[in-house]
Amino acid sequence: MNRRQLLASLVGAPAIASLLAACGDDLVEEGSGDGALQHPTGAADVILRVGSGIGGFVPAGFAFTNVPQVLVTGDGRVLSAAPQIEIFPQPLLPPINVRTINEVGIQRLLVLAEDADLLADPPDYSTEVLVTDVGDTEVIVAGKGDRFVHRATALGLDMNADGHVEETSPARQRLATFVQLVGDLPSVVGAANLGDEQFLQAQRFRFQAVPVDPADFTGQEPAPNVVTWPADASVRLAAAAQCAVTDDPALIALFTEATQITLFLDGDQHHSVYAVAELPGDAC
Repeated sequence: MNRRQLLASLVGAPAIASLLAACGDDLVEEGSGDGALQHPTGAADVILRVGSGIGGFVPAGFAFTNVPQVLVTGDGRVLSAAPQIEIFPQPLLPPINVRTINEVGIQRLLVLAEDADLLADPPDYSTEVLVTDVGDTEVIVAGKGDRFVHRATALGLDMNADGHVEETSPARQRLATFVQLVGDLPSVVGAANLGDEQFLQAQRFRFQAVPVDPADFTGQEPAPNVVTWPADASVRLAAAAQCAVTDDPALIALFTEATQITLFLDGDQHHSVYAVAELPGDAC
C-alpha cells in the first residue's frame, strides 16, 4: 500500500502513527536540507488554512466571523477557533486559540498535504450531493513555491460505522480525510512539536455593520443593549456595510465588552455589528 492509499483508508488518532511512519525518508525531521518542503516564512503568510461552512445558506454574519479550523502561519503559529462559552447572549468576538508549531511539525503537515495531492492544482471535487445549508470546505496550502486552493461542497457529511468518511470520488475522499486528520493536530504533528494553547490577544479586527430597526427586537428577552458609536471613530458604521478594519483601542474595547445582541447607534441609525480578529490570509 502506498502513502496515498494509506491516507485514504486511515482516519483518527490511532492511525496517525502508522501514517507518519509510512512517510519514511520524505519527512525531514529537522525541517531543513534537500528533503524539506519549502514554504513561506512571514508572519502574514499562510502555510495551511482549513475552513468550512463557506457559502451556503447560513445566518447573517456567520461567514464573516467564521474562524478557520486550522490556520498555520509562516512564522510558526497555529490559530484555530476556540470553544465559545455556553451563555446567552454570547460575546460579540469569537474566541481564537493560538499556539506555536516548530519546523518539524510544519514539515509533517506539508508531507501529509503532499500525500493527499494538495500540493498540486485542484482536481474535480464536484458531487451530485446537494446540501445548500452546509457550504463548502476550503483548504489552502502553500508549499514548493506555490499556493494551492482546494474547495469542495458538502464535504465529509457521510461516515460509516467506524467513523471513517465515505466520499463520492477518490479526490474528495483524500481531501475529506486530510481535513479530518488535521482536526487532531497533536496526533498529526506530535504534541512535542506544538506549544501550549493560549487565547489570541489580537490588535486588529475586521467588522461588518448591518442597519437594523430596534422595533424588530421588541419583546426579545433579554432585550438588546444599545451602545453609542464614538463620534471620533475613524470609521463610520455606514461605511462598514461590507468590511472595515480597525486597530483603534477604543473600538476594540467596545467589541470586547459587547455581545452578539448589542446594537450600535451611529448618528440616528442602529446597526448590528459582526466582528472578528483579522488573521493572516483574511481579505477586507
